[in-house]
Amino acid sequence: MQNAFNVASYIIYLAGTTGEPVTNIKLQKLLYYSYAWVLVETNNQVELFPEPIQAWPYGPVVPAVYKKYKKYGADNIKEAEGGVEFVQNDDQKIIIQDVFKIYGAKSALQLVELSHCEPPWRDVYKEGQKEIVIPRQAIFDYFSSIKPQAI
Repeated sequence: MQNAFNVASYIIYLAGTTGEPVTNIKLQKLLYYSYAWVLVETNNQVELFPEPIQAWPYGPVVPAVYKKYKKYGADNIKEAEGGVEFVQNDDQKIIIQDVFKIYGAKSALQLVELSHCEPPWRDVYKEGQKEIVIPRQAIFDYFSSIKPQAI
């Protein structure tokens, strides 16, 4: 089964092939937006990965992936940790590529600010509280409502 590490590896691969730098914070947002748009494109029938997305101070985060790349700090991630296992579904790859084209050109700070303006993160984040999961339904509802304006 595909997981968030596969998707992260693919995003890091895309960053390497395009020359667009990706830090851990930026990777987290690209994971989040890829997850959201796969939900929208499959009418909430398919999750891109099963790991929870949590509301952290700098926006949505997949904790397991964050921990894996934490050692990079604010530096660019040059290659996927532990080998490269990519996304196997071609339709999902296309969505991730589209997300990367749209969101990948933004800086980590721009993506943090963007995610802070959006209801899925904004409505659940509570300062000082940890491990608050952003509900799948909230992500789907918001992104499906803005689909005509976005991807």
